[in-house]
Amino acid sequence: MLKAFVNAGVLLIPMGILGYEVFARLLKAEIVSGGVIAWVAALGIFINGVLAFLFFRQKHEPNSNAAYLHMLTDACVSLGIVIASIVISYTHFYWLDSVISLAILIVILFSTWGLIKDSFKTIINAVSSGIKKVITSILKLQME
Repeated sequence: MLKAFVNAGVLLIPMGILGYEVFARLLKAEIVSGGVIAWVAALGIFINGVLAFLFFRQKHEPNSNAAYLHMLTDACVSLGIVIASIVISYTHFYWLDSVISLAILIVILFSTWGLIKDSFKTIINAVSSGIKKVITSILKLQME
């Protein structure tokens, strides 16, 4: 869990850089190639979809489930990028690139915050919310 905590903490560094770039581009949109973005994002959908499928078979294990959800989320984000890049190609709404980047930043920050919180609880020997629910259910069954 210490690795997960450090990895999530380190992930905040590029998120800060991305955040800076997003707001700079919101103020002054740059011309982007929607076609290239769409093809790269489509490749991301394929790769993350295959990986999610591989982890799906083992998703009853906590680490595999986390990897499965991560890959599935990445595939969905890539789908949003494909749609936005097609819109950019036809409309030349270049500011949409910044809006999509901001949405991705928010998704990553929320998932990273959850990982930091859960791994920190484990590091300090706190009971995670999932285990707490299981214990509560078991205790209710025993009282009946």
